[in-house]
Amino acid sequence: MIDTITFKCYWQLTSMTGEYWLFTRIARDLPVPDGDEEGCTSITFTAYHQILGIHIQGHGNHITSVNVSLPRIIHGENATLIENQEQIDTALEHLIDIVGGIADTSSPILYFTRVDLCWHFQHSPASLIRAHRHCVFPRCQIKRREFSERSASWDYSDKRIIMYDKRFKELKRPGDIVRVEVQLRGKCLKRYLANGEEDVTQLRFALGYQAFREIMTTFAPSVIVNSSNNIYEGLANLENRVLAAGLESPIESFLTSINSRTARDWRKRMTAAHLRVENFQWENVLPEIETPAPIQGY
Repeated sequence: MIDTITFKCYWQLTSMTGEYWLFTRIARDLPVPDGDEEGCTSITFTAYHQILGIHIQGHGNHITSVNVSLPRIIHGENATLIENQEQIDTALEHLIDIVGGIADTSSPILYFTRVDLCWHFQHSPASLIRAHRHCVFPRCQIKRREFSERSASWDYSDKRIIMYDKRFKELKRPGDIVRVEVQLRGKCLKRYLANGEEDVTQLRFALGYQAFREIMTTFAPSVIVNSSNNIYEGLANLENRVLAAGLESPIESFLTSINSRTARDWRKRMTAAHLRVENFQWENVLPEIETPAPIQGY
């Protein structure tokens, strides 16, 4: 459930020559303050672990930020999902040990600034992506939305939702597993994962799953469709055939020409109808009490 994370720390650097670490050191002269004869130099650095993909940033002689994919730490790649709290804890322990080879990591992580939640679903990626074509997260201003046959993304100020064909991304061959990621930052990260605290200082698997479920059922609710063979389902079938043929859908032009409130309602109902046609409803594929069986690999 937990994939890429970024956190703040204050770990004193002890070496810049660790095995597999590639360091870049940057020195920048600061402006001379009024009344002073000499200025000073700001020293920053970045480092990258060439095997495990750990990115670190620092200032002076302290690491201040770490970015990494947790599944890669314990599985060597991110196609294998983290399934429980024990694996989260193990991945973090391994990460701290690895960074401990170049720094004093005895002080705790300060707080997390980014957490990516993800899961895999056995379904046609192209069909599922088409089904979410009209999704709009309520009460959020979208910054950018991108679609292709095998991937789609919705960018908001404090979260990003991504769907893609995992096998196609890795092997350039169409697959039947959809990877869905929710990237959380800022206020959205704190809302879902802080557990009542001021900052997110711990990673809890149960909170991550509930956040993932709440976001996806809000993003693409299916409960608003309560009858079959309605106009929305008919339009969904029509649009599926048009898009599958590589043609441009006329539905989007229609939705941009009507009242914005009406368009939002139509988008919700169209999405629900698309998912009904696909026999895929987030409320069902993500049970409220427990996580679905993990689908590993691609």
